[in-house]
Amino acid sequence: MAFAKLPKRNLNKKRVVVITCGPFPAHIAEYDFIKEQLTFTGSFVPELVDESLIVDTNAAGDAFAGGFLSKYVRKQPLPQCMHAGHWAASLIIQVRGCKIPEDIIYDEM
Repeated sequence: MAFAKLPKRNLNKKRVVVITCGPFPAHIAEYDFIKEQLTFTGSFVPELVDESLIVDTNAAGDAFAGGFLSKYVRKQPLPQCMHAGHWAASLIIQVRGCKIPEDIIYDEM
């Protein structure tokens, strides 16, 4: 996770690094520029979708990012951000293209 230390303008905010791995756990770490310390926050298992329901995985990463960021910008804890990301990705792989069904309601942790 050396890229967590790449330069940035606002050194008062930690850099958050998320690595997704498809159906395997995603990993998250934070780099504190003030303390010069990398902290591994954890690994998070995605919501597994029955293989027979998977239609198209092309938008999974974008959906994950959108779900994650929807919580992150609201300053939610990182586990909730990861949950939202995995939820969005698990939903989007069950449809062709990047279409979110209108009747879907997000289930909070």
